[in-house]
Formats: sequence, C-alpha cells, structure tokens
Amino acid sequence: MMKGRAKKIFLTLLLGMVATIMGLFVGCGKSKKPNVEPEQAVYALTTDELSVEMSIFDTKKLEVKAYKNEILVANPSLEWESSDTNILTVNNGIVTPVTKGSAKVIVSYESQLLEIAVIVTEAGETPILHVECDTVDLLVNSDPFPL
Repeated sequence: MMKGRAKKIFLTLLLGMVATIMGLFVGCGKSKKPNVEPEQAVYALTTDELSVEMSIFDTKKLEVKAYKNEILVANPSLEWESSDTNILTVNNGIVTPVTKGSAKVIVSYESQLLEIAVIVTEAGETPILHVECDTVDLLVNSDPFPL
C-alpha cells in the first residue's frame, strides 16, 4: 500500500492527467474559425468592338462578355444605355440609329462600365477620320461631322 505522501502525489498526478484528457475531449469538434474576410469578387467587361460605324438604316447587336474573378459569367444581367437617345437607342445590346451623329453605348455590370463609340452616317456615306497634331476631325462626304 502507498504511504500518505506518496498517495497524495499519485492522486494529484492522476487528477491532472484526467483533467488534461477531459480538456482535450471537450475541445474536440469546436474548432475556432480564423477571422478571415471573404475574398472580394473582381468583375470585368470585354468586347471586340470599342467603336462601331453604321448607317442610319442599320441595326447592330453588340457583343459584351462579363467576367467574375476571370471566369466568364453565363447570362449576365447587363444594363445598356445610350449617351444620346436623339442619335441612337439601345435595347439588350441591339443598337438602333435615330439620326446621323455620334454617341456612346454604355454597358454596366456589377459597377463596371464599358463604353462603345458609335458613329451613325446617312446611307451610303463613308466617314473619314482626319487627325492632325492636336485636333481630330471627322468628315463625312467632305463635310465636317460633330464629335
């Protein structure tokens, strides 16, 4: 049999081991999640046509792709707008000229903007862009065209 002092030391060690083992079991399954903020999504818009020339009697479907974290988004909810509805209108990417002139189609998705310049000419006219040092002129059938 154990003597008094040896018995106390043994019981103290035994209780310490039991408490340690119980602490391990109590902590199982209750992992604390680290304080990590979710990654912010990165959005982008792309197109093959940043400028378009069309005659007043044409319509044109503009193609714009949306990306989230560099992955193509299927069927994104793009918002389409004309910078000047007196020159052209746009509905779901289909541009319809109203009169000759120039305007921009503005596409937005998740706070991203993409602008596409559109020049509308009379049927049969060919726009000519003339650039000199600090000026840019657009001539249609040798007549100045407002930019």
